[in-house]
Amino acid sequence: MKDIGIIDRVWIGYATDQKVRLNAASGGIITGSLIGLLENGSIDGAVVNIPDLDFPPRGKSILAKTKGELMHSAKSIYCVTEIGRGLTIAKYDDSIKKLAVVGLPCHISDLRKILKKDAVLRSKVSICFGLMCGHNVLPSATIEALSQSGIDIKDVQEICYRSHGWYPFSYSVKMKDGSARDFVWPNSTMKVIWDSLKYQPQRCIECFDFAAEEADIACCDAWLDEYRGNMEGYSIVLTHNEKGTSLVEHLIEKEILTLNLSDVSCIERSQYTQISHKRGNKNE
Repeated sequence: MKDIGIIDRVWIGYATDQKVRLNAASGGIITGSLIGLLENGSIDGAVVNIPDLDFPPRGKSILAKTKGELMHSAKSIYCVTEIGRGLTIAKYDDSIKKLAVVGLPCHISDLRKILKKDAVLRSKVSICFGLMCGHNVLPSATIEALSQSGIDIKDVQEICYRSHGWYPFSYSVKMKDGSARDFVWPNSTMKVIWDSLKYQPQRCIECFDFAAEEADIACCDAWLDEYRGNMEGYSIVLTHNEKGTSLVEHLIEKEILTLNLSDVSCIERSQYTQISHKRGNKNE
């Protein structure tokens, strides 16, 4: 299939550890993989993203070195993020010899450019996980969505864009006064604003990389009719090269991941709108 880069193998499934799966945005594939790799010594840490508590409608990267830190990073973040902060920390941390990096397609593309020039990081980065992505939004999108729901961003402590459930899922807003507001995504102002494409960063408008083509392994939600109503979560896993395939097969063998082989058509069916959007960018 066009527009998703080199395809080595495709699977559908989830993290075998049910706690990991239920804590994740969908099937918990990346979090489960990272925890497994950390616990067996294959990596010393991972650059991942978490919500920025100093400015809730934005994410920030960290160097996760424990299972707890990886679990904290498990949820999707529907706002602009970065990987530079986490990479800098990892670069100067002498305990990090083998590093995993998780990022959006643009992050992984930037990382590949960085690795060509930075010998220290190049010697550390051992595996790259990509998050398939149709587009992202600026912080103003979240601020506007919350405002339309009667919430002032100044009163917000934390936003969890994938708080519970899967198909459909909800997002939640934790307030500074200790209260919380939950919104079912399909009925939310956030979804309306997200779908409008109004608040895209310029780079998203120019980007046509949906499947994180420069990553070793890429994942997305399995938004397929056969899973509609499921609240546990399924993910599609795509490997772009033999390195990624070998790692996924190892994680299946060790029962860290529970996956069934599929074909590329499941990505088209699951992510048709997002892929179509990227195709539009490419043709403009």
